[in-house]
Amino acid sequence: MIIKKTINPFTTNSYILIQDGHGVLVDPVGDPEEFAKTLEENQAKCLGIVYTHGHYDHIASAYAFYQQFQVPLQIHSADREMFYFPEKNLSMYFSRNFSLEEGIPVITFEDLEVLTFGGILLQVYHTPGHTPGSVCLQWESDLFTGDTIFEGSIGRTDFPGSDPKIMQSSLQKLKAMDPGLAIHPGHGDSSTIEEELLENPYMR
Repeated sequence: MIIKKTINPFTTNSYILIQDGHGVLVDPVGDPEEFAKTLEENQAKCLGIVYTHGHYDHIASAYAFYQQFQVPLQIHSADREMFYFPEKNLSMYFSRNFSLEEGIPVITFEDLEVLTFGGILLQVYHTPGHTPGSVCLQWESDLFTGDTIFEGSIGRTDFPGSDPKIMQSSLQKLKAMDPGLAIHPGHGDSSTIEEELLENPYMR
């Protein structure tokens, strides 16, 4: 089961993955108690908090979610420092100065790792370009793409740490994936690889 929540001022999509009493949060932003309520309603326990990249609109609630669920935060190694440097996580764009408190456990992962949370297995695909450590996370036939690709568009590549040429390489990875994969982006509506190959100008 996948439950999408967009209850935050950034219009960031957060996802709750639930299977056999286990839950994983992907890019959770907003009120942790709302997520806890959803997990409880589905008789699931949160085993992991995973981020597709380290921009502020995705990590703004990281401390609150750690406090609520007491599980480590997980992110690609290339974006780990974005938890601690406002100039890298771009919180200044939102008139904030975000830096994660020291002592909060952060686990990093690499390309092609499989993250295991009970029966939920997330395959990591490193797709840099929007940020150095952007990833897509595959769970069975679903792909959580963060800000790498959206319905009809892609993530911006004019931010500090972004790279349009590297983004093109990442898009090539997506083009080679199963066209039947459902895409669940960091903003906007869901899609499929097949639909984006047909309709997204950046995937042609």
